[in-house]
Amino acid sequence: MLDQSWLETGSDNEDQEKLFLRLKNATSCSENQLQALLKSSPWHRWQPQLEGIKQAVARLNALQAAHEVPAPIDRFCIAARRDAQLKIQIDKDKMTAYATVVADWGGEPLTLERLQEAMAAAGITVGQSPDLERQAVAVMHHAPAGSEQVLPIARGTPAKNGLDCRFEPLVETLAERVLKPRELDHGRVDLRDLGTFTTVQAGTPLLRRHPATEGEAGVNVQGQPLPPKPGKDAPLIAGEGSEISASNPNLLVAQRAGMPRHDKNTMVVDNLLTIKSVDAKHGHVDFNGSLIITGDVEPGMKVTASGDVAIGGFVESAQVQAGGHLAIKHGAIGHRTTDHKAFTCRLSAQGNLTVAFAQYASLESDQDLLIQNQVSHCYCRAGKSLIVGDASGRKGTLLGGLAIANESIQAPIIGALAANHTRLQVLGGYFALHSQEQELTQEKSETQAMLGKLQALLIKLVKLPQEKRDRALLLRLKEQREHHMARLKEVNGALEELHDELAAVLGTIHVTATVRLYPGVEVELADLTYRAQSEHGPCRIHIQEGKAQLQPWNMPAKATH
Repeated sequence: MLDQSWLETGSDNEDQEKLFLRLKNATSCSENQLQALLKSSPWHRWQPQLEGIKQAVARLNALQAAHEVPAPIDRFCIAARRDAQLKIQIDKDKMTAYATVVADWGGEPLTLERLQEAMAAAGITVGQSPDLERQAVAVMHHAPAGSEQVLPIARGTPAKNGLDCRFEPLVETLAERVLKPRELDHGRVDLRDLGTFTTVQAGTPLLRRHPATEGEAGVNVQGQPLPPKPGKDAPLIAGEGSEISASNPNLLVAQRAGMPRHDKNTMVVDNLLTIKSVDAKHGHVDFNGSLIITGDVEPGMKVTASGDVAIGGFVESAQVQAGGHLAIKHGAIGHRTTDHKAFTCRLSAQGNLTVAFAQYASLESDQDLLIQNQVSHCYCRAGKSLIVGDASGRKGTLLGGLAIANESIQAPIIGALAANHTRLQVLGGYFALHSQEQELTQEKSETQAMLGKLQALLIKLVKLPQEKRDRALLLRLKEQREHHMARLKEVNGALEELHDELAAVLGTIHVTATVRLYPGVEVELADLTYRAQSEHGPCRIHIQEGKAQLQPWNMPAKATH
């Protein structure tokens, strides 16, 4: 009868780690029975030796069939003791280290001392965590024999990149004021009344510069420092009518009285002109400063101002050009010219352009283009983003025409049920970046080829006997090689930055319909195209895995305070 008395460990040093089955008599046995015997024995955690088990079963069955008795040497190794196995692995970026541990087979389990010694041998000098180390040891003490676990044991500290320089406006500008309706009694508002515009006086603080920060250095698990990327800095520039404060180099103050106008890293104090309306009786307007038109701009009229322009009424089949921001309280309406090549209503701003609604008009902004209600059958171009709709993101329509933006396009409803041709392009500067990439790649190839030729010439020259070498030529070749190697390093650095910039562009440009997208809408993202074939609910079209793809989109939850 097969029982635990048949089991014995080896006596010499080599065999002490092995468990043997010594055959006492001939009896039938299966591999499963022998495995069960091992599991119920004190050596149940040892590693089964399948070949030894198979040989033992075969020998027993053969002895029984032949009616023979076992020989004294008939013993088979059926299990072995194994210590825990440990391997330290470090991620490619050297920011995280892992312990790959195979639990012991009845041998020495993983200990904290052994783990720490292995970490030191792997060069891990930073980011060790006593908690993670103890947790790894505890996990392996309770792990099934022979099971493998990959456990984090050290983490580096990533570098914290610096913050870009930013500029904080300290006064309300004309463009911001025009978008706020004046409150009347009982909570009513007068959309036609622009209210009172507050001008600044000399010495008024206008713009505060918050300098870029250097960031904080990091370190990987092997103790190698990780330098941060400093934030992009920009100077505070005194504009016309403003100056740097004598007591604070990061503060811009008014030099004269007037209307403030914000433009990136400067603030201009404009002269201010207020007009009731622009019509044939008044004539065209060309003003060096900021302009307030409390009423409408009538058909055929032209308005040009070097600063901000605020219009309290409508713009109908007229031209308005602002050197700063352009804000129109009501709508912009036009129609196609007789040759159908342009629109009679044309609006442009070097800053933001904001309008309540637009129809058959050309709208161009070097910054953001903001339409509060609806834009239909227009030509729109935004240097940054085109955003249609109210603050809730649920009301507003972008229908027909061509809309081009550099960063993103967003509208609650894009397209319509009826047949429509709505074209949206978000390019992100992709084609210019791609062209630069091609030029740099070509230069890299040419520089590498030249380096190869120079290296071949140098080798050929060095192989000559010293008395036959042209030392002047050798020196020139070495100088040329150094020059081309330096240039190759510059090109590789520029290409790396360009690839990062391209990846950022392709990863961020998008078109979002916050309520509905109708079929027939054509979207171009960089060099990729997506055409909506069916109606969709809230969705976003962006680039993923090298394709323009549509995915469901959820309105971000508003922060509660």
